[in-house]
Amino acid sequence: MIISARGGSLPFLQLLALSCLVLLAGAAGRELHGTPTFYASLIRELVDHGDWLYIFRGPEAYLLKPPLVLWAGALSSEIFGLGNFSVTLFPRLAAIACIALTYLLVRQLAGARAGWLAGLVLLTNSTFVQFSTTLRMDSALLCGMLLVLTGWQALPARWGSVAVFAGLTLGLLTKGPLVLFALALCALWSVPARDGRLQALRWRWGVLLLPALLWYAFVFALHGSQQISDLGSDLVRPNPDATDAAWRTYVFEYLQRPAQRYWPWLPLMLSGLVLGCTGAGRLPLAQRRALRWFSLWFLIVLAMCALKPDRDIRYLYIALPALAGLAAIPLAHWLGERTERWLLPVAAVLTLGVAIAAMLGVGTRDTRATVAAMQETLAASQPALAGRPPVVIGDYPLQPGQPRRQLNQRDWIHFYLGVVPRIVPWSRVESGALDGEPLVFTIRAGDYAGQLAAAGFEPRQVSKEMVMGVPK
Repeated sequence: MIISARGGSLPFLQLLALSCLVLLAGAAGRELHGTPTFYASLIRELVDHGDWLYIFRGPEAYLLKPPLVLWAGALSSEIFGLGNFSVTLFPRLAAIACIALTYLLVRQLAGARAGWLAGLVLLTNSTFVQFSTTLRMDSALLCGMLLVLTGWQALPARWGSVAVFAGLTLGLLTKGPLVLFALALCALWSVPARDGRLQALRWRWGVLLLPALLWYAFVFALHGSQQISDLGSDLVRPNPDATDAAWRTYVFEYLQRPAQRYWPWLPLMLSGLVLGCTGAGRLPLAQRRALRWFSLWFLIVLAMCALKPDRDIRYLYIALPALAGLAAIPLAHWLGERTERWLLPVAAVLTLGVAIAAMLGVGTRDTRATVAAMQETLAASQPALAGRPPVVIGDYPLQPGQPRRQLNQRDWIHFYLGVVPRIVPWSRVESGALDGEPLVFTIRAGDYAGQLAAAGFEPRQVSKEMVMGVPK
């Protein structure tokens, strides 16, 4: 038997092994694109300057996110070398921890069988895998939240208090105050039942919050309330790509896209949501209570998503363990001990097949050879460049002296090629601004070949994110 109601170490180890196979697959060859290239560029600055506070000082300081993921990327880059693997290692490891903590949390609430299934549901969720295997803060934030929730359920055990405060510090140093949402979830669990967990919390372990407090004191001492201002501006930042009404983008990102992507677990998630909201079914009281809690967790996150004008399915990330629990608890109850003897091994084999396919690169593109060719071409063009950095054609140039902000073209070239390019907008290309340039870069989007041809260039190397063009 793969798993029983009594639990044991075998199901946990099995789930952990599958998580490592899936979440570490392709770590060295999968090219970064979009926002992760900005974080990677920041990590390169830390490594190149040998000063882990460099990007957090001065008028160009980056204050939107705390430093933990960036520091972890810099540390792994010092050990393994700067590259895709090193900068994404910490988020991937945090995602593996999220699988383990989801297993433990659901096991505490509904038994080992449900915990194993919840871990499997989370591991096979496309949103979870997509945003856990790149350079983003989401997996580390969720890891902190799950530490808080798992520790809260374990009170009054000593390790429960340690997990609560350690999880808060991890979240505060990863993505700021959003981790405090975990405390609201703790209150939703304990206050209605008056279970006394707050009294069981060992407050002396609050000393674990000291690193987070020191960090925010450091930022306030250097920049005053600028961090709060930056966070507020980011919260209400509109989506520049949005062309539909706000309600349409909300429906698309948070209802339509999950309905398309969360199969085959979606019917089970919906059934768990119905059972949690209505209290129907013949489930034991403890499992009904867990379903109600997971339902509230998901619905609150769904409501929170409406507060941020920038719509993205990624904002459901912190609700994915709740969706996993909603699917796993009814399924574990319906399966019973007989069916699980064959169903869980089949599920494990299928997941392993997906992991092997990912390790073989099925559905992904390893662009390391392309990037290496760009580096060689850039090195050969140095005499023609005469000490100048190469040109990237793009818009939204960064203003000197302003806080660091994302600029995909600049960030990609800085991280992968180690130079900060000159930015020439497309509006200047027709005026002959590119005459005499030995090479140019542009983002891979739209009719890039036609646009380069009109400027007198042709694509030489094309990665997932960037195009290098040379004169015809």
